[in-house]
Amino acid sequence: GLPDEIRALSEKIDFLFPGKPTDLFRCVFLAGDNERKRFDLALLACERISKAMPVELVVTGPEDKVKDRAQAVLGFVPPFLRCVGRLSRQQLLELYQTSHVLLYLSYFEGFGFPILEALALGVQVVCLPGEAEQEVGGECAIYANPPSPEKVEEKLREAFERCKNTDTIQTGVRHARGYTWQRSLEVHAQALIPKKD
Repeated sequence: GLPDEIRALSEKIDFLFPGKPTDLFRCVFLAGDNERKRFDLALLACERISKAMPVELVVTGPEDKVKDRAQAVLGFVPPFLRCVGRLSRQQLLELYQTSHVLLYLSYFEGFGFPILEALALGVQVVCLPGEAEQEVGGECAIYANPPSPEKVEEKLREAFERCKNTDTIQTGVRHARGYTWQRSLEVHAQALIPKKD
């Protein structure tokens, strides 16, 4: 289910999102040092977008490792990259609220809590079309398929347009709020407890 502190924060959200920057497109990428995550796609897509509009890629994880990966992919550390290290839970929630999109480009996920959390806080989500991502994100997440820099760039632009539509944002928020621990319990019970004839 959706964590209680996210649900409480989500219910207080002002759908005009005055905290989001209007002078640039802010993307969040979690754990830029994690080899399981396609940080290369995020970097290449943002590099392409940066030629047309101001973009900021905010990345969690150790700064030296994140910058090393950027250097390996692009041959330089781009000016749009901002490393924020390891964040507290509160800092991460604040980052979500001041960002437009979560780039969740992972080879494998067990469930995908960040997708739910981002949607609940009015953030668009661009991810790869894994089973967990599609189950959690439903029609509210945007899927980059095939996973290429060009496709991620295209989907980032789509996400940016979605950010301008309050109805689309509210649909994502409602979708995320639908994930409750009670519903999770009921689904697990249905799967584990045999039906009586």
